[in-house]
Amino acid sequence: MTLASRCRALSIAAALCVAGCVPIAIEYTYLDAPGATHGNEICRRYGPPVIVHFEANGIRFEISFDHEYYERTGTTVTLRTAPDAVISIPDTTTVFLADNGDQIGAVPLEPLWIVRDPDGRLATADKDGKSAIYRFAVPRLPPLPTSGSIQLPMVYVNGVRFPAPRIRFEKKTFVGALPLNC
Repeated sequence: MTLASRCRALSIAAALCVAGCVPIAIEYTYLDAPGATHGNEICRRYGPPVIVHFEANGIRFEISFDHEYYERTGTTVTLRTAPDAVISIPDTTTVFLADNGDQIGAVPLEPLWIVRDPDGRLATADKDGKSAIYRFAVPRLPPLPTSGSIQLPMVYVNGVRFPAPRIRFEKKTFVGALPLNC
């Protein structure tokens, strides 16, 4: 076998490996809310649905509590509103509940790239032309059972109080394949 044919064979083998997939089995937290859509973030559009998107009272929510899989922003809660809306969250406490209604824990959300005044009003420079974006980190999660719910804090938009919907969570196992070039 000539050097050229060996290089060609090696190139073909490398290309097949890069285009291939590997099996994966991981535990993740599935989130659900009324009218929700789900997103995958482990490897672009592959993997389990670790992100939930939903709209309530003119606010678009994006949430993921699987920080080890959602690496771009970590464990976050994101709100998108009209660019001219005045947002206020006086108490940023997020409450985690077991299926029987018992409180598992409560965690304050920490603002990311936003300014918060003493009255809880928020200001952000993160705007995409169509909306103002408010991001919060979830610094530490309580130990979660296999299922339960999450109550996000009360949000005020232009002075009007809007309760955030309760979000269901369930620990699930994803079994599938991810591309090697992820």
